[in-house]
Amino acid sequence: MASTYDNDLRLNEMATGDGSGTWGETTNLNLSMIAEAFSYQTEATFASNADVTATIADGASDKYRGMYVKVTSGATLTTTRTLTIGPTTISKLIFVENATSGSQSIIVKQGSGATVTIATGTSKICFLEGTGSGAGVIDGLDKIALTSNATINGETPISASSTTTFTNKTYDADATGNSLTNIENANIKASAAIAFSKMANLTASKALQSDGNGDVSASGVTNTELGYLAGASSAIQTQINTKTSIATVYPVGSIYINASNSTNPASLLGFGTWAAFGAGRVMVGIDSGNAVFDAAEETGGTADSIIPSHTHSVTDPGHAHNNTIDRIGGTFGSGEFVGSNSQPGGTTVSGRILSAVTGISIASAGESATNKNLQPYIVVYMWKRTG
Repeated sequence: MASTYDNDLRLNEMATGDGSGTWGETTNLNLSMIAEAFSYQTEATFASNADVTATIADGASDKYRGMYVKVTSGATLTTTRTLTIGPTTISKLIFVENATSGSQSIIVKQGSGATVTIATGTSKICFLEGTGSGAGVIDGLDKIALTSNATINGETPISASSTTTFTNKTYDADATGNSLTNIENANIKASAAIAFSKMANLTASKALQSDGNGDVSASGVTNTELGYLAGASSAIQTQINTKTSIATVYPVGSIYINASNSTNPASLLGFGTWAAFGAGRVMVGIDSGNAVFDAAEETGGTADSIIPSHTHSVTDPGHAHNNTIDRIGGTFGSGEFVGSNSQPGGTTVSGRILSAVTGISIASAGESATNKNLQPYIVVYMWKRTG
């Protein structure tokens, strides 16, 4: 019967009657490989920047039979690479250290089952299941439980409920999920002197405010806007009221105009004594150089005017009228037009035309009735503050 190698260390299992004359050599080799299973090995497994399979040899020395294998590489890894340890039927304990170059993790695999990822510069305890094609690799420390007497680098591990005092330690909460909660006022010494500059996530140049939960956050008010209040007393609302009072906007003597509401401004504005103003009149700016407009509240003018009935005389000295005067015989004077015309009955007579100047009269103009003399206007309600 032939020898077999189906054990977990791939040792030569001789059949009955096998190894005649070489039994001792085979036994010695098996003992040597058993010792190898407890050894420390260094192996440049990744000869190139690619995944690799390392199968433990049958009946021969093999580095992956060792208990601790420091995995190195002959090339710089550029991404996470997979190390498959065979065969899938071997079940054993193996420490694997990732000492490859390139700062990449490696994945330890056996069959199609679970795998263990080892970050660069670290090592893990791996158990190979050896259950065939579906075999996986188990992280030996994944579920390990340490007692209160265990120490790490000489220090006793702490738990979430422990009262351990941290001295000169740094807590990094940058990673997702890391946080400090339920810190109360009493937990922080009065001398801690924590500066606001150490508070993160505050908007630059913004004032602080508290929300409905009392949490501090940045408000929409800027430092510049707060600066506008510099110099204001504690009664800032009173000062604002004084500056923005409608009574200040409308001092005594002011004119209030409304195009649709006839209500007295005392009721609309809530202050002052007001009198209707300027009934039937338009307003004009003061003009100190014009006696008609040189004083406030001067009045004048009228909406009505009368143009009396009257006549106009016109003389036109250069207008001549020709008058024909008939005469018989005689001597005609200078400037006379001499002609003849035929008189009834066939008698020929002599005649003349004389020039004369007359006046022109124009008919009466104007009327005694009242006339309107208005500029374009629009009617509004006007009030004057008198007190």
